[in-house]
Parts: sequence; C-alpha cells; structure tokens
Amino acid sequence: MNTAFAHQLIEKHGSPLYAYDLDAVKKRAQTLLAALPQGSRLYYSFKANPLPAIARELREQGVRAEITSDGELLAAQNAGFEDGIVFGGPGKSEKMISRMLENDVIHFSCESFTDAARLSKMAVKAGMKIKAMLRVNPQQAPDARLAMSGVESQFGFDEALLLADGAADRLKLPNLTINGVHVYFGTQVASVEALAKNTQCALETAARVSGALGLECEVINVGGGFHAALCQRGRGQRSRGLA
Repeated sequence: MNTAFAHQLIEKHGSPLYAYDLDAVKKRAQTLLAALPQGSRLYYSFKANPLPAIARELREQGVRAEITSDGELLAAQNAGFEDGIVFGGPGKSEKMISRMLENDVIHFSCESFTDAARLSKMAVKAGMKIKAMLRVNPQQAPDARLAMSGVESQFGFDEALLLADGAADRLKLPNLTINGVHVYFGTQVASVEALAKNTQCALETAARVSGALGLECEVINVGGGFHAALCQRGRGQRSRGLA
C-alpha cells in the first residue's frame, strides 16, 4: 500500500487501523490460480479473515469457501458464496451438521470414524446425500512452522487406522460417500521447497489410503497455511488450496 495514502488513512481514522488493498487481493488470487495445475481449485479459509469485502473479491476470482462454524457460514453467505462450500474441523455436533445441511452444505472434511457415523446419521435424518474427505494425519512429519501431522493429534485419522483391516467396512455408511483425502500438514509453510515437499507427501498419503480402502479419490485437499508471499514477493496473509 502507498505510504502516503496509509498516513492519510491514519490521520482520518486514527490508529491502530486495518486497511486492505482489494486490488492486491485480486492480483494475489489471480497469480496463485494461474500457477496451480489444471483442474485445481482454490479455497479460502474464512478463519483467516471473514471480512465481506475480501471474501467477495476472492469469490469473484473463482475462489471457493472453506468454513468451520455457523458464523463462518453466515459470513460466506453474506459474501455471496453458494455452491461448493466445504465444512471441516473436529468436534462437529449433530446440531452443527444439521445447520450445514439446512443451508445445502453437502461437502465435508471428516476427522474420525465417529465423525463419519455422525455425518451419515444426520444425512439420513435430513434425507440428503453428502460427500466427505477423510482428514488423514500422516506418519511423516511436515515442513511447517506449526505442525499438525506427524505427531499424535486430535485432528484427523492416524494413517495407520485407515490402513488397518476393517477400516473400509467402517466407512460404508448410508447417505455418505467418501470422495477423497484431506492432508493438513500445518500452518505457515514458508518456502516453495517446503510446499512442494508437503504436497508430494500428501499425494503419496492419498495414494496409500485410497488403495487400502478401495476408494475412488475424486479430490485431494492439500490445504494448510502457506504464505501468499509464495506467489508474490513480500509478506502476506495465508491461503489454503484444494488440489
């Protein structure tokens, strides 16, 4: 942002002050989308910043919404997001799942066998068919400043559970289709090399899990907090991608 303009904003509105350059948001999104492989989709995590103007600009660039609460659902709706919203996060209650289904959110990230059973139960109750990715905690440690896998965690299935005998049968649930794998290594992946390494590991993890479960893997979510600086010089907010 222009320094002189920033000073003008402070003089007018006072400090501290949050100011956002929507042209920069647009350019970052376009740069990142252009760099991703054909067929990739980019999702914006509303927990990063639910400001309607930012979310609306990203939606207009073709970015989709990733949410973890009913408050974030409302923010996404206020920004004009309708189709393709993904709901994730641990500890989903029946009430929360029902709220999502009432608003036609039918894509989920699933954290455990209990989570899968609860999603299935609420889908049957609502008379709806839903899809869910399995969030997997790989045994391999990530290259990230805040690791979310490679260690014991409340987030996602330990990979060994999904590779074990009987796992596939436990996931054959009514009105629920398992359509992919979600590997979230951690936040603030701050280099191109680390991002490439983590993405390769996510793809390998998805191959092992889908092979063991006999799963047709339609989608692989390799999201997790890489800096926007990776697609343009300078520091920025983090983004999450779905490839």
